[in-house]
Amino acid sequence: MRDKLIIGSHAMRHWFPDFPREPKDIDYISKDDIMSREEEHHWISEFQYFLDNNEDDTYLDAKHLITLKESHAGWNINWEKTMHDITFLQRKGLKADRTVYSKLVKGWIKIHGVRWVSMKNKDSTTFFEDAVDRKYVHDDIHEAISVYDKPLFESLVVEGVTCSEDGFNKLSYEDKILLVKEEVWVTALERWLIPEDFKMHHQVAYSRALKKLATTMSSGYFKFFILDNWNDLRYDSSKEYIEKFKQAEKNNKIRKYEKH
Repeated sequence: MRDKLIIGSHAMRHWFPDFPREPKDIDYISKDDIMSREEEHHWISEFQYFLDNNEDDTYLDAKHLITLKESHAGWNINWEKTMHDITFLQRKGLKADRTVYSKLVKGWIKIHGVRWVSMKNKDSTTFFEDAVDRKYVHDDIHEAISVYDKPLFESLVVEGVTCSEDGFNKLSYEDKILLVKEEVWVTALERWLIPEDFKMHHQVAYSRALKKLATTMSSGYFKFFILDNWNDLRYDSSKEYIEKFKQAEKNNKIRKYEKH
């Protein structure tokens, strides 16, 4: 039985010679810290799955690499490098295994803790008051920028702001992407565009908001969907939501926020 597997950029370059980052130190997973000076040891008990199920005896299989990387992307730790690798692997047609992903996340929580907000037992007012110092009523912004006649998340809400996974799964892929984007647009407006009087470039605000959603503002199936479809979400050239917001503001359809 194997007791060690190489991961990281060396494994990426092994499976994909066109991987652009030059490998440096060798990262590997093993129960035992048997590294040399040029190696870096990693271990959580959930890695045993890889040792038991990997097909290659030396390098972590490519199909496992993407699951490993997505499982760690919920924490802002070497985040840009991790997302670069996820983007590369997704372009190669790879998809993460959600069951293994979920097990790995539980392992990482033991090390890194929970860095995202919990929406459990909070109504929308309480949750969003906790989230950001706002100028306008959150729900009014959502209504103003929604693609359809109402925000997509409203059809999924259970217990205030918790979205039903069954309802989410019934959406078309296009609407799932739109639902995520609506959340990103609102976050971009509230946290960066409105406070900075729209001086920040909309793509910069979108990227920051998407990162926020992928790390500290989501969990469970919703976070997995964001990470597992990163290539379809990471860029958004649309400025229509900004124009919708400005028009609604001009027409007095967005109320000023009053903290209770």
